[in-house]
Amino acid sequence: YRVLRNPVVSGTLSQSSIAFMAGFTVFFVSVGATLLSRLDMALTVLLQNIFPLFLEGLSGGILILLVLLAMPAWRTGNEELIPAPGQRSVQRYLLSNLVLFGATVLVVVAAVTFSVSTFVSTRLAVAELAAQANVATARMAGFHAQMEDTLESFGKEDDLLDGNKVNNRVLGRLYRTTQHYDQILVVDGEQKVAGSYPSDEAADRLTDNELKAVRKTLEYDSRSLALGVGEDNEALVSLVVPVLGVSDGTKSAMIGRVKKSSLVQTLNGLADNNRNVSGAMVNLDGAPVVEIGRDDRPWQHAIDSQAQPAFAVDDFGGTAFLDQSEPGARQLMYLAPSDNRNWRVAVAVPYDIVLSQALALAIPLVLDLVFVGGVF
Repeated sequence: YRVLRNPVVSGTLSQSSIAFMAGFTVFFVSVGATLLSRLDMALTVLLQNIFPLFLEGLSGGILILLVLLAMPAWRTGNEELIPAPGQRSVQRYLLSNLVLFGATVLVVVAAVTFSVSTFVSTRLAVAELAAQANVATARMAGFHAQMEDTLESFGKEDDLLDGNKVNNRVLGRLYRTTQHYDQILVVDGEQKVAGSYPSDEAADRLTDNELKAVRKTLEYDSRSLALGVGEDNEALVSLVVPVLGVSDGTKSAMIGRVKKSSLVQTLNGLADNNRNVSGAMVNLDGAPVVEIGRDDRPWQHAIDSQAQPAFAVDDFGGTAFLDQSEPGARQLMYLAPSDNRNWRVAVAVPYDIVLSQALALAIPLVLDLVFVGGVF
């Protein structure tokens, strides 16, 4: 008790207890969330507040201690104190200290065990997310290559182009041979739409990113991919391939605007083995282009690619970090490497899944410790 009367000790303990009370409050008032989600939100609030509150209590305690040293008359006199109940006999003294020591050891071991279990479970979850994200990246890249091959085969039709003139009937026939495009356009060397199917005055306008991709394709005679937003404010993924005029060798470009449903189908494999996994194809700024998500938490926000990563995944070259951009429990996210593409695949899983695995490892060890301590 003499130690607790020290202003530095009492200040730090009292202020730090506020963080624990805030965590308990969040745990009990989070109605509708699962038990593990509430635990995750409580731990988040606790960890965010305990260090600044500890420093606040420490600085306040030091200030009070300096004041008492300068004004010794303000200090409580020892003559008013009576012995604590645990100090009135040797038996009570030994028993109280043994109980205090056992409780302290139990709390410290439980905290260390839970921390180590969380560390291990998080690494295992990151490895699983990394594997899923890289498989999805390979599938998406393969799908893009297949669709670009299809576009290039369209451009080799003898009756499609005659100089800068486009036979829209041929373009319509080519459009109907695949189910993966919303619209196919042909852009001439002056970067103007020479033909499209289905033709629509509003939809025929090219986005800024499509114009950049067309310029790159015409200049370097290479394939390009443009990400943007269409006239309906929906995400737009456009594949651009070069087309050579048959009669005079003039250069044009063909644009295939991929259906969102086809991209979603390519990403759907992420959730085949784990219904808690959500994923997205994002641009290099982290904004989702196409996403698959859980009903309780769809993917609605951009990923902060500048966020401090929690873990570096050297084996795959991606980045894993904890995200709490939206209210509620945290998510463990993995962002696959771009590999010189202008898109990436991101995968996320609720962090309470990691906590459930950590508790499954920690609880048996702590119970064994309690049993052994109780016996002895």
